[in-house]
Order: sequence, then structure tokens, then C-alpha cells
Amino acid sequence: MLQRFVVLLALTASSHAASSPLQLTGTTALLGGNPYWVDPNAVGKIPRDIALKTFGNNTSLLGGFRPISVVDSATGSGATTESLEQSLTRFLAEDDVWSKDFSDIIYSQSTASDGQHERQGIFVNHWNHRTVVVGNVSDERGKIPEGPYFLSLDGGVHRVFRLYTDSQNAFAESTYADAEGNHAVLPANLPGGGLAIAVPSRLYYKATPERPLAGVRLGVKDIYDISGIKTGNGNRAWYNLYPPASQTAPAVQALIDAGAVVVGKVKTAQFANGEFANADWIDYHSPFNPRGDGYQDPNFSSAGAGASVASYEWLDIALGSDTGGSIRGPARVQGLYGLRPSHGAVSLNHTLPLAPEFDTAGLVARDPALLRNASAVLYGVSAYSSSDFPRTLLVEPYPAGLSQETTAALDKVLSGLRDFLGIEAITPFNITESWRTSRPPSAPETLDGLLNTTYATLITRRQTRLVRDPFYADYGRLHDGRLPFVNPVPLTRWGYGDSLPEAAVDDALRNITVFKDWFQGEVLPVDNRTCSSSIVAYASPPVIQYRNVYRSPPTVPFGFASSYWSVFGGVPDMVTPIGQTPYNSSITKHVENLPVTVNLVAAAGCEHMLLSLVAELAREGLLTSSALLVTMPVLSEPDIEKILAVLRRFSQYEPQSAPQKVPAYEAVAATKLREFDQSDEPITLLLPAFPWKNPNTDKVLGGSPDLGEELGLARLDHLCEELGRIYAHGAHVILVSDGPVYNDLLGIPDADYFEYGVQLRDLAKQEGLSHIKFVRLVDVLDLGNGDAMSRGEHLSMAETCRREMERRFLSPDFSVQGEVRAHPDTALTYQKYLKSAHEDLFWGPEVDPAIKRDAVKYETETEWIAERMTQRLLAYERALEHKFPRVIRLSIHRSTGKNKISVPLIPQPGGFGLTPWHSALLVTAQGEFRTRPSSELRDPRKYEIVKQNGKPYFVREKNPDFDWPEHVKIHHKYGGRIILENTSEDESKKRPADELELKLANLALRPGGLEVRGFKV
Repeated sequence: MLQRFVVLLALTASSHAASSPLQLTGTTALLGGNPYWVDPNAVGKIPRDIALKTFGNNTSLLGGFRPISVVDSATGSGATTESLEQSLTRFLAEDDVWSKDFSDIIYSQSTASDGQHERQGIFVNHWNHRTVVVGNVSDERGKIPEGPYFLSLDGGVHRVFRLYTDSQNAFAESTYADAEGNHAVLPANLPGGGLAIAVPSRLYYKATPERPLAGVRLGVKDIYDISGIKTGNGNRAWYNLYPPASQTAPAVQALIDAGAVVVGKVKTAQFANGEFANADWIDYHSPFNPRGDGYQDPNFSSAGAGASVASYEWLDIALGSDTGGSIRGPARVQGLYGLRPSHGAVSLNHTLPLAPEFDTAGLVARDPALLRNASAVLYGVSAYSSSDFPRTLLVEPYPAGLSQETTAALDKVLSGLRDFLGIEAITPFNITESWRTSRPPSAPETLDGLLNTTYATLITRRQTRLVRDPFYADYGRLHDGRLPFVNPVPLTRWGYGDSLPEAAVDDALRNITVFKDWFQGEVLPVDNRTCSSSIVAYASPPVIQYRNVYRSPPTVPFGFASSYWSVFGGVPDMVTPIGQTPYNSSITKHVENLPVTVNLVAAAGCEHMLLSLVAELAREGLLTSSALLVTMPVLSEPDIEKILAVLRRFSQYEPQSAPQKVPAYEAVAATKLREFDQSDEPITLLLPAFPWKNPNTDKVLGGSPDLGEELGLARLDHLCEELGRIYAHGAHVILVSDGPVYNDLLGIPDADYFEYGVQLRDLAKQEGLSHIKFVRLVDVLDLGNGDAMSRGEHLSMAETCRREMERRFLSPDFSVQGEVRAHPDTALTYQKYLKSAHEDLFWGPEVDPAIKRDAVKYETETEWIAERMTQRLLAYERALEHKFPRVIRLSIHRSTGKNKISVPLIPQPGGFGLTPWHSALLVTAQGEFRTRPSSELRDPRKYEIVKQNGKPYFVREKNPDFDWPEHVKIHHKYGGRIILENTSEDESKKRPADELELKLANLALRPGGLEVRGFKV
């Protein structure tokens, strides 16, 4: 149900408060447990009278909105149930904003075919209680993009954005763009410590040659201007001093023009200076690196770009900047693909400068193909279309001290790259030695001698003049000459720049020119055929950098390293993730993993070749998309309560004393939930059940699983699905058949329980019940591999299993009656077994006929069997506890809720109900499910037996609504859903006649809804 919980209002500025107009800034809503923000501006319109019909009598209950799905239909033709089903299936697969909660109302739109006038109409399609609004528009321009929307009472169709929490603190501002492309700060929030980030449906966008990035979600480093949004540069005083930008930076605009959708501005270290997370980030908190233990430094100034893309599947790419390593550093430590392009690849107007001689704009992404495509747009170049790549691979020697895993990953990828390039050997490369032998005659002997202070000189002198001085002046004019706060790193660097003589900049520029000319001429010259004469590879080893370690005061970045080749040489440098290496975390006290990467460098202007090379390596399987390894958040107490609420909804207990209002087992379950979460494991439920099909024909329809078992398994699967909506690691239930535990006591052949188990597995697979796992008793006792054993092997082990179970898990002085007296749940189970034995022993094929004929013997035998079944049960319970020490225990028996969670498989009004293997399943005239002894359902005037695959599957109350032609099949499914399937290929039978339409309408009124297949809508 849609729950509208806040409407955000803003008053527009006016000189007269009384005349200030009220401006709606959107609605925040919950749907299916997910938060959404509804754009206040409609992107389309449905006639008001039609919209009102979709609300029915619920106009006041739904907050003025109803969720709706817009679906494209074939031109000039009506939608079919098959086409609608296919569209909704596609929506679910392609989009994280759309969910089944948007499918109650469907707007099926198509362009009018020749001779049709533009028209709109509505009728209720009794297809699972969905309302289908059918409309025709004159041409494609009149269509609303497919996807999820909210429909207002006046017929407005409003875009919907799903809200995600920025749990990694990677974003500085949450933004959205309206349908016209105007950007604004998102007027919505969510509970918790992070911003709410609004993402539009991916279904709204269709990629075209002109807009290849349509719908790609983009985060933008907070040094780039976006019209209508403030730029903060990581400094609070700057953010509050200057108004929103009036123009958008060309780098950002290029991506927007290609269809990318900006969802927010990601954090930057202050004024794009590299800072450490612990002490250097003062004005704002540093983003959290999701890799390893979750408390490693996110590295350099594009930390927000790296942390956001590494953490969130709902974000595709982020735009950062690289002056001395701020794209490559975050990509390296967070296992992403990241590119520093050739210097000057894109204009940096309306972008904060650090040093224009070094500044570049670059992207980080998990997918190398997306990085290639987006970079082609950003740099205004065509994708590298040639299949020719450089035939020389230069590799710098690995740094000392690499782990075995790091070395192995580097060796594997570089060998694969060598083979892919079709060269015989890798060429070792030592830049120090190359410089010594080929440097310009007048140049210093070492690169350190040439470049040791060059980077520090330019970034400090340039930023003081271009950023600090005008900032201080503007701030001082408004604050009586005061200075704004600035973090330690920029202050330290600016102070160094102030200490330099004027000639230092000229010297630095000459040094850059010397190195660039040499590097581009001697090491990486351009090649007319392959763009770059060579590929140069170097390794930046994983480094453990905890964000909770106190560091020395910041220093000035002197020196020369491999990562500076591209900085001083003006060439592209790309980080490529290739593996991971373990380390012992002082945070988690566990072994964690850090990403392993390699850098690939090419000639100036060859980023398109480098990007295509990496994408091809990924296509060949030598590289993969970067995995999302965000540290899962600790399960919160509210989430635990939500999980327990789901378990309550599926459970049923015996009445308890007033003080014990909540089942005692919930405290145990809560502890188990915390254990699952701490180990990053799914919730594991354990249920011993589904023994065999009772041979008593007064109870069941036959010897095979039927609709009762189907419904029971589906309910368990549904329980796991509901838990998975709350708990990120999901849930599953382990079913251990208790058939071999007691079957011999009731005269049931071992073959019966085995065949029953095989049929149950087939049924679960057929119904797609993916959360159920089957385990056999032989596995519980570690006497063999149940899945690998043959039928004969299982049967030969049956008696051994029973004997071993009692020997291992019951003491010599064990007393059943003592257990019954001491434990209420055991007493309940004993009473159930006594009743069951009394009713069913007579039907056991292997029971002595003399016992069946003698009432006294029969009564004595049933009491003995009930005791033996209880004894076996307790041994079985202890075996399960030994095998599965960390599970949440379910039971299909009545209980007090003290030791287990009682879950009826087919809930019944006013009682616990019979299990599927001890009853027949009745479908009532209203489509509800009841468990009854088959002996009560034999009146042919009232009931009919419905078969499946030639075997009785369930009993149904007779009702005219269930009488359909032979080509129409009725299926009753979990939840009371009815599927009406037209199997005819005859087009004349696709539309039901009038009398059948009435039946269809009647079926749609059943509680579980109606799904129609094979009919024309």
C-alpha cells in the first residue's frame, strides 16, 4: 500500500509575505517498503474522469496518488496479457526503480494506426485485479516514456525516483533534473546518517546514436559547476559564500548532452588537494572506502567518486579529476577502472583549478565498456575502431615486498596481455636507466634532480593565485576582513607556495617541457597505425592505510614516482583491477582482501586506444567488471524487529499466559539473526517435515504430492522472499524429511518416503521455489552424500540411519514419559503422534493383520508407536542441532513458541490445520484453501476431483464460475491466485464470449486475484 508520509513545501521569495505563493516540491512516499520521491511536475496526462475510475473509492486513502506502469503496445493494436506480462518481466529485469507494486494500474499506450482517431478508453481487465488504461496517441512524440509513475487524482502522470541512502558518505549534494533538464537540490531525505539520493527509472531512457549514455547515472565531483547547484570545493565557507552556478562545466555538459543523468555531487578533498581521512578532512567527513574492512583510506581528492561507484550498484559512473593521481588513487584502492586522459583532452572551464598544467577530467566505473563509451563522449573522440594494438609491452619491475597473490595476479594479466597483443616477450622497462642513457645533454642526471619540486611548485603557486587570493578577498569583504577556515593540507601547500621565489614557476615549466619532450619522443612516441608505439605497464601495490590511525602533520608533495609519468608527460594512464590480496585487519580481526590493480600507459592522445584495449581484454575474459564489495551494514535493531514481524506473520502458536505475550523463541531468533549478519550469511531456517504421503485413503487423494504440498512449499519460499526484502544476504529454508525417522513404526515401506522426496524436489524445481534446499537423514548423520547416492543405496542405509541416530543422541536412561511431563512442546507432539497412530496404523502395508483385527492389541500398539515416535523425534531433534548449530528452527506442529517457530503450511481459519501429507486440499467456491480428510469430500454433487498429469491433485467445490470450455484451463496457485489459461491457437477463441466474460469478472472477485493468459485484453 502506498504510504505518503511527508510533503515538502517551500515558500518562494517575495517582498510581501502575504502574497508569497505556495510551491509544492514533491512528495516522498513508501511503496512496497521502498522509499520514493514523486516529481511535482507531471510529464503526461490521462483524462481526469478516467484517472478517478482507477482510484475507485480510495481517493482519500491513497494520498492523492496511485502507482502506475506505462507500457508501450504495438501500433494500433490492443495489448494482450502475454505482451503486458512480457513488458512487466522486462521492467523487473532492467530497472531497480520499478517493482511489482507499480503493476496494479497499467497505462497501455500505442500510436494510432491509419484511419484511427486519437482516443483514450478504460476497462478493467480481470487479470490479477489489474486495471488497464488503454490509450492511443497520434505519434511517438505524444508518448510518455515507459516505466513506473505515480498517477494523481487529476490525471497527472508524475515521474518517480527511488531514494537510496548514501550510507558511505560519498555525496556532498543530492540533485535531480526535471523533465526539461534543469538541475536543483533534491528536496527529500531519509532516516539515517547519509543523504537521500534519488535515481530515476532506467526505463525512461532509450540509448540512441545521438544519446549513447541515455539513463546512465552519474555522480559529479564537487569542483565542477552545474547550473542551478552550488559548488562547494570541499569547503563550508566557499559553499555558503557563493550562489549556485549559472553555467555548467563543459565536461559535465558533454555527458549530460549524451544522456547521462546527474544524481548528485560527490565529495572532494578540500580544493582538490589530496587528504587523508583521519585528520585532514575537517570541514566534511571523508567518504568510506567499501573495500577490505571498510575502514581503509579512500585516497586522494576524488575520494567521493571512487567510494560512490565502488559502493552503489545504483550508480554507474562518476566524474572526477586527476592532477597528481586523484582519479587513479581512488580507482586503485577501491578496485575500479579509472582513466587519467592526455592533458588537455577536455575543457576545464567552470572547474576548480589546482594546477592547469596538470589538471585533467576523468571517469571511474566498474564496467570497462561503459568507461570506454562515456570517455569517448567526454573527450569528443570516436571509439577506437581499429583492431590493431601496439606490439610492444614495456613493464616496469615490480616493487619489492609484494604478496604472493599480488604477484600472481600481475603475472597472469600481463602474460594474457602479451598473448593478446601477439608478441613473443615482455620488454623490461626501467625509466631511471632509460633517462640516464637517452636524456637531453643539458638535463640533470636523475629524474629526481629534474622534477623533485616541480609538482609541488606548480600546484601551490597556481592555486594560491587562481583560488585562494580571490576567495580570501571575497570572504573578507563580507566578514570584516576575516579569513575563512581552510583544512590543514591546502594551508600547508599554500604556505609553501608563498615561500617560493617568482622564478620557481618558470623553472618548473622548463623542467616539465624537458621531461615531456623526452618521454613522448623516446619512451612513448605516437604510431600512425596503432596510435601508441607501446603500452607501458606498472604496478602500484596495495597499501594498508587505516583511517583511524593518527598521522603526522601534512607535508608538501615532493619527489617523482611512476604515477607522475603521465602527469609530467601529458599522456593517458589507466587503472585496471585484476584481483585481490589478503591481509589481517586490525579492525575486524579477520582476514580481509584489498584490490590489486595494474596501470597501463599509452602515448599522448591515445586514451581511446587504451580504453578499447581494456574493454577487449574484458570481452575476452582476461578482465572482469569490478565487483561491488561494499561492506554490508550491521543489521540494525529496527531491521531485526521487522524480520521478527515477518516471522510472526507466518507463524501460529498455542495460547500463552498473559505475561508471555511474545513467543520466547523470538529472543533466540534475534540472537541468530545477529550471528548471520556478523558472518555475512543468509538467514537459514530449518524445518524437519514432509515425511511421506499417508497411505490412509480416508485422509488423502493419492500417494503423490499434490496441490497441498505445492502450497506448503510455496509458503516457505514466500517466507524467505519476505525476509530477503529486509535482510541483504537473503534467506533460505533447509527441509530435512523426517520420513525415514518413523516410517518403519507405522508399517510404511522405505521406498515410499524416498519416492515422495524425489517428487517433492521435482515439484519445487518446477514451481521455481529457489529458496528451498533439501537434505536427507543420511547427510544429517554424515553417513554419506545423499545427493550422490542411488535409490538402492538409500534404502539399504535406512535402518542404519535409524539405529545410529538413537545410539548417538539418546542416553541409556532416556525416558519418553519423563520428557513429556517436563516439556509442554513434547507433550503436544506426543498427543499428535498418538492420534495419528490411532488413525493411520490400520493403513500401513506392513502392519501385522492380527493387530489390525484386535482392538485391544491395536490400542496397545498405537500407544507404543506414539512413544517410539516421540523417542525417535527427540533423537532426531538432537541430531539436527548437532548438524545445524546455527539455524532458526521451524516446526509444522503446534507449539508454545518457546523452542521453535510454528509455521502452518496452509493456514486455516480458527485452527492450525492439517498437513498436506495427511489431508486432501479443498478449493472452495470462493477460491480459498482448506485442508480436509478426503473422506469428507466425496459427495459428487458438491465436489469435483481435479487431476494433474492423470493423478488427483485437489478437490474443488462445484461452482458455475469454474465451468469453462475444454481449451481453457484453471490453475489455483499460492495466495489464492487463479490463472485462467486459454490453450487454443484459434484466434476466434482468444476473446471470451459474453457469458464467459461474466464468469471472468466473477473469478476476478476471488481474494487472490485473477491472471489471464492467452486471451485478448
